[in-house]
Amino acid sequence: MINTPDFFKVSLLALACGTSTLTCANGLDLKPGGTVDAYGQAATGLEQLAAEKEMATKPLSQEIPALDETSYLMLDTQDAAPEVFKTLPRPSVKVPLKPAQERVSLTAETAAITPLCPTLNIDTLYTLSNSTAGSASCYHFEITQRAKTTVFLVGQNPQTDANLTLFRHEAGDSLTVMGSSANTGNSDEAVLALTEPGHYYWYIDVVAADGGDFNFAAVANTAIDSYEYNDTVATSTALPDKMNRVSGNMDSATDVDYYHFTAVRGQDTSFTLYDSYSNNEWQLELYNGGWQVLESNKTYSLSSLQPNQTLNIRVSPNPAVAVNTSHNYQLAFGSKAARLGDYSVEGEGEPGLARVPLNATGTYLTTQAHKNLRWDATILDSSGQPLEGIEVKLRVDKNVDDNPDNFLHFVDYSLVTGSNGQVAGNVDLGTCYGGHTSLPHYQYRNGIKSWWETDFNYGAWRLEVPGYPGIGVGGDVVQYVVLGHICKQNYLYSE
Repeated sequence: MINTPDFFKVSLLALACGTSTLTCANGLDLKPGGTVDAYGQAATGLEQLAAEKEMATKPLSQEIPALDETSYLMLDTQDAAPEVFKTLPRPSVKVPLKPAQERVSLTAETAAITPLCPTLNIDTLYTLSNSTAGSASCYHFEITQRAKTTVFLVGQNPQTDANLTLFRHEAGDSLTVMGSSANTGNSDEAVLALTEPGHYYWYIDVVAADGGDFNFAAVANTAIDSYEYNDTVATSTALPDKMNRVSGNMDSATDVDYYHFTAVRGQDTSFTLYDSYSNNEWQLELYNGGWQVLESNKTYSLSSLQPNQTLNIRVSPNPAVAVNTSHNYQLAFGSKAARLGDYSVEGEGEPGLARVPLNATGTYLTTQAHKNLRWDATILDSSGQPLEGIEVKLRVDKNVDDNPDNFLHFVDYSLVTGSNGQVAGNVDLGTCYGGHTSLPHYQYRNGIKSWWETDFNYGAWRLEVPGYPGIGVGGDVVQYVVLGHICKQNYLYSE
């Protein structure tokens, strides 16, 4: 049984939970792992690890880029738009209802390897004894689930100085350095890395020793999101040139998720942190000459940006609320939609279908469709470029007479713009019984004037871009476009 002194617990908490031990409520739950002996380690594994460590040319730590503290961003703020216009007054009906009896219908497993060193367990505290200056020890452990893993050494005597390197054993028996820690003297050593399922090694290089014991462990945190590891400015997640939708979580009380976006054309940019749980679990910050705390469920817009200007934000736990790793925040961050480009909402153009004119219905059937409604739209950013990642929503009520409350009740059809900034879809209206009958109307075809009578239903549609109330078709003044769902056309005569 290992008795862990209080100072040890504080050190372990700081390494595995972050820089502040006070925010880890319950401490680490490490199993006691007993003592392992540094004396008599197999030479082959040590030599290969030592050689790989010596030959590693890539830097083990990334220099943190300087954040611009001189320029300040002007923020425009609005509440994140809720769904609007679920109900609207229906259009006035100027053609009498047709009697009901006369209505007619138209028809990760990990790769197997041979460990180079003895195998130990993760989430277990081990004691290393009998280490000597100039010696090295290595131990193998396996990660079976993607995790953010902290490997560390703690509890060295004043006369002991050991360094730590984390290796990954690749499928072809090569070794990759994941990180290294070489603090001065008997300071604790720690390496934090994103570990995919696979095989790893502690490599402990003893610079000085007095024969005293010290401890080591690997703590794997599997409650992470797909954007890890992004806990520093240097490892910030770079978001591409579009409107990005991110779903992330806080895997611990000290987790911080960094994101950055570059406005390559100086285009307007916006971001919103959505808290669907309404628990105020997360804190959103923008780097604006310093970290500026902002609110959740508000959309922040940035304009007058310079080409290739980079924006940095971060999400962290609210220290006043307990962390729930199963709760995900939703972040929208990227280019802001500026306007609607080309669009169309129209019937499928069925051959032989005669368009119903205004003088045959009283209320003009602006859009007329029989069974299918085709729609498409293009969204542009402030630089005029097509914008990917924007939700566009076609809202359709195909029969307002089915609404006894005299309000429109839309069915929503949502698509997200692709790399060309476009969406294109089809709405199956199905067949219908015409609640209204038009006055006789004619159509010229092949030099012949033919007269028709049309059974139809009044409907309506809107085109919306959620979060952008000023973009779309249908607004506060003209709230919808009238849809005529054509059920049947009766041929009368020709002249």
